[in-house]
Amino acid sequence: MAKGKILGKLGAIGKVGAAILEVPDVLDVASSLVKNEVDKRGTYKKIPDILGIPTEEATQIIRDYDFKFSELLSEPSVKLANVQPGTVVKVVPKVNSSVAPNSFLKLYYVDDAVVAKSQLLVQEIAAKKLAKKEQNKETVANLQSKSVAAVNTVTSKIHLPKKKNKQ
Repeated sequence: MAKGKILGKLGAIGKVGAAILEVPDVLDVASSLVKNEVDKRGTYKKIPDILGIPTEEATQIIRDYDFKFSELLSEPSVKLANVQPGTVVKVVPKVNSSVAPNSFLKLYYVDDAVVAKSQLLVQEIAAKKLAKKEQNKETVANLQSKSVAAVNTVTSKIHLPKKKNKQ
């Protein structure tokens, strides 16, 4: 092997050796970051599942966990048409997630007006579906009558001999 190739290989080995010497420093920094994150998350609290329970009970549970929160009226939605008024329907951040103890929660609830508007939305959607179904029936009937008329027109212009029944 030539002298230059040998020196080149030794130089490459030297670079690998230098990189290996830096690995412990990188590992120390990484382990420090992981340890800090684990320590920080050790104090996290899990948001209790308060969906579907009355707002008063839900707020008391949230107070027991020492979270800061606000109650917000939810917007009408098809999903809320059959919900009991005065209950929590959504929590932000989501229930069962782990958050810092000083996190702020938003509790969304429904009242009678929201449920009524949600039920109206359901009725409007049902009415639109029915109207669309009726429109489709009319389109099919119209298409069918035009097809029959076209067939009759074509057969009247073509004089095909009638088949005689054999007896």
